Amino acid sequence: MRHNVVLDGDAVDRIVAQEMGYEIRKLIRVLKWRRKGSQGGIFHHDAEKDCAEIKRHISAFTTVEAYFSEELS
Repeated sequence: MRHNVVLDGDAVDRIVAQEMGYEIRKLIRVLKWRRKGSQGGIFHHDAEKDCAEIKRHISAFTTVEAYFSEELS
């Protein structure tokens, strides 16, 4: 069974902004977890490099979230 859903631009903006917020919160939790010395990184096995990369992703996701949130204003 297939369904087609048509969303207007504002709905898409809200969905993207909401999902980016979720991913930012998740990365912040992972960063805290990684800083506490947890093994196994997302991007690197080295904790310092992994934390730096996580921070870069948080910054990039925050920029995307802000862009789509501004579109709603």
